[in-house]
Amino acid sequence: MNRFFAVITIILFVFVSLSLYHPKVLSNDDTTPPVIEISSPADNTETTESKIQVKGRVYDPESGIESMNIIGRVENIVESDGSFIFDWILAKNKNTVEIVAVNGAGMTTNKTLTITSLSPADTTPPIIMINSPAEGSETRENKIHVNATVMDPESGISAIKIIGNVLNITENKGAVDFDWNLTVEDKNYVDIEATNGAGLTATKRLNVFKRPPEMEGPTIIIELWIGRKTAVVDGKSVTLDVPPQIVRSRTVVPLRFIAEAFKAKVDYDSLSRTIYIVFGETEIVLEIDNVEATMLVPVDGKKVIKIVILEAPPFIQNGRTLVPVRFIAEAFGARVDWDSKQQKITISLKK
Repeated sequence: MNRFFAVITIILFVFVSLSLYHPKVLSNDDTTPPVIEISSPADNTETTESKIQVKGRVYDPESGIESMNIIGRVENIVESDGSFIFDWILAKNKNTVEIVAVNGAGMTTNKTLTITSLSPADTTPPIIMINSPAEGSETRENKIHVNATVMDPESGISAIKIIGNVLNITENKGAVDFDWNLTVEDKNYVDIEATNGAGLTATKRLNVFKRPPEMEGPTIIIELWIGRKTAVVDGKSVTLDVPPQIVRSRTVVPLRFIAEAFKAKVDYDSLSRTIYIVFGETEIVLEIDNVEATMLVPVDGKKVIKIVILEAPPFIQNGRTLVPVRFIAEAFGARVDWDSKQQKITISLKK
């Protein structure tokens, strides 16, 4: 009996020894790493946003997920049942974020997402600043110098164009200079056009008024304004019965006022509705509502008849005869200057 128990004891010892020194081999060891899926955005996406939202999930059907780590400039991370969502703060140009997942078997998966952040679309046209001369300024010069600044802080300047009678154009880092020929008595204009890197264009117009040179020697100067009954003769204010006005795009003025300011003699025949004007050796004959004028002018000691077709016929308003200003002034040998800014007419005649 004692012998039987001794055999049983030996068998149990051997079994326990084998169990202790030969570990159990598991048939279902996990050899597959975890899976990382990003649902949005797609890899290598381009965006103009400074921050985007990333969505996805991490899973491992065999041994589950032990941990997940997100490496990058992220915030507001939310994880639930393997799904994740977070906000990704983007720098300009190329950005990367890395998602690292570890499963229950200690296996690791790394997933990298790349996004390129582009500059936002430029929707602002270039800036054009004219430094000199001032808008609407006046000059008696035939040529002036213009200085301007052109800039676009977002997409830069790709082209500059000057439209006008200009020369000697220079451009250096947005500073634009050129000489401008003023060819028109009264208002002249030049356009500066700039295009930025986004293809947007801006145009700035500069208006400058060219005034005629001052007449030398004693001069009779008459100043009149459209629609105003006040005129100025050699600095003295005079009240008109009828104001200068624009009729069919032509400026007309009171005939008797102009003629008498220049010391001319005016007679009117009401029956024939004919006006007779004598100024020095020049004689002028006008008829109401007739565009044809007759002039007797001295040429080489003789009186020569000259027929002139007027821009508009003389007419009577409130008992006063109005005639085209340019005809009557130039018939007296005077100069006519027009100031569109002030709607002003200046008639100058040497004494």
